[in-house]
Amino acid sequence: METERTELAGETVVSKKKGFVLTALRPCVTKEGRILVELQLDRTLDPAELCDRIQAAYPDADVNPQLGVARIAVEDKAVLVFANGRIVVQRVVDAQDALRLLSDVGKALGIPIEA
Repeated sequence: METERTELAGETVVSKKKGFVLTALRPCVTKEGRILVELQLDRTLDPAELCDRIQAAYPDADVNPQLGVARIAVEDKAVLVFANGRIVVQRVVDAQDALRLLSDVGKALGIPIEA
């Protein structure tokens, strides 16, 4: 997949990279001055495996295999991972901050997410 740079919310971000597409970057409604970043993986995830891997890497994570969703709290940020491949990061400073955090989450899932 070819990399594209796109202007979102006044910031130039990478919108396409190998394995995922950055689909949204907008002001975060839960913390003023921060943003929400959303991306879509190029694959779906098995709900039970998603929850098992996240729980192993982040013991305090909230997981629901029936819904295929995991919520991770890291510092003052939140990451939601869905079995359909959608990942939402809340309360980050910028897209690069989100991608650094997502790299760690990707490692837990066995999926490379590189900034």
